Amino acid sequence: MKKLTLLLFLTTLTPVCFSQQVSDVTLYENTGYGGGVELVPPNAPGGAGRSVIQLNELSSSVKVPAGMVAIVYEHTNESSGYGHYVELMEDCPDLSVYDLNNKVSFVSVFPVTRDGFNFVRAQNKNGTIIPGHWEKARANGKLPTSQPAIVQNLIAPLTNPLPPERPKVDETLPVFRIQLRIITGNNENDDTDKEVYVKLNNGDTDYFIDYGPDDFERNADKKYDIISDKIKKISDIDFIEISAKGDDVWGIKKVELYINNSGQPIFSEMFTQPSRVNGTGNWARKISFSHQKLRLNSSWKNIATDEKIKNPSPLIEAATIRSMIESMVGNMIHHEANGKLSWGDTDGINTVWGDHVEIKANGNVLNIDLDLEANVTGTNPEIDVKFDLVFECQPDGRILIKTENVKISCNLDYKIVELSCSTVRTVINSLLKKFGLDRFTISNFNTNGNTFNQTFTIGGGDYKCKGAIVTAKGDVVLY
Repeated sequence: MKKLTLLLFLTTLTPVCFSQQVSDVTLYENTGYGGGVELVPPNAPGGAGRSVIQLNELSSSVKVPAGMVAIVYEHTNESSGYGHYVELMEDCPDLSVYDLNNKVSFVSVFPVTRDGFNFVRAQNKNGTIIPGHWEKARANGKLPTSQPAIVQNLIAPLTNPLPPERPKVDETLPVFRIQLRIITGNNENDDTDKEVYVKLNNGDTDYFIDYGPDDFERNADKKYDIISDKIKKISDIDFIEISAKGDDVWGIKKVELYINNSGQPIFSEMFTQPSRVNGTGNWARKISFSHQKLRLNSSWKNIATDEKIKNPSPLIEAATIRSMIESMVGNMIHHEANGKLSWGDTDGINTVWGDHVEIKANGNVLNIDLDLEANVTGTNPEIDVKFDLVFECQPDGRILIKTENVKISCNLDYKIVELSCSTVRTVINSLLKKFGLDRFTISNFNTNGNTFNQTFTIGGGDYKCKGAIVTAKGDVVLY
């Protein structure tokens, strides 16, 4: 067989939306055309092949446009593919039928017709393999009858094979922010109102995801901050487990993991059909992605190449602070309040006019306003919690973030209640004592009554904080 000239082709990997020519072959990370993708365009003039870079030995399914041929090989070297290979002229939802699941390393793509000839793929005639070949086009213009694809084997060329090229990931890099993006399915009953919680490390307790607005509605697409004092570096991210309580079925369409304010995920999984979970019914109790699954994901390489992951920015955006506060408060509502508190409602007595977590800049201070409500018999009264975040740089270069001036507005003017104002204050104080921005690595911790002080050192590098400025937008700039 004529050797193919290798042209390295690095495509941009995106799990959902990508620019694709009608002649491109698409490799998918998962069976059934799910997960990360890699596009392989037709060969350059002269019949050059393409090495599979992004999904090297990770491909599980492939789509081949009509009128195109894709020859997928098990191995690659400097100039060609070899080993097990198959000539595909149609989509294949599961490459394991050809013993090529998670084995594809080289692909050759070309039109089925060229220069008056038609490609005829390999056939098995009476036990004899007739290799794929070119035949002169028929006078009536019809293409040869396509026989079922068969597996062939090409012995290794004399040249040495190329080892798989994967960027080296430094798992000792500090993690100063964790975000989980979840897209809920758009089918009927894919949404859920039940409690949703996640774990990334066995040392963690269940972390409840609960932001102010309704979460996990049909087709909802949102990033959630996950605050974990057990995850200090990348190696501490052991797995992803997502669970839902109760008998309400929840359909999950996509899951992505982001760290350190990067715009690129380090893990991305797209389901062809929403993956469904519930706590007490007939569906799975959780969706799990193992330690190995995370690290074999094609997006894990972003850790090695994305500078935003390696180096923290001295700018802490107000949106980041708001999301972290909302995440921590939502989680603590479930752990500490035990059903006695929830986020404020959107109508009636507990009308929330703005964000459930509001931030205003006041000099070098951020004024925080939480809109909550007490769950009592009868109409749930509004609970308003206000406090200040003060940012200061210490002489030794550490940043001090203090929670001051905590005020709780609690007016339970109802004859029958199940929650007293003192209980509300106990819950809020317990919550505030555990509040902290995980944007930094904790170096010291102390509490004193209703005022919560926590000292942090910035994660990564030799950066030393000299000063902090709060902008009019509420962003905090460290210098």
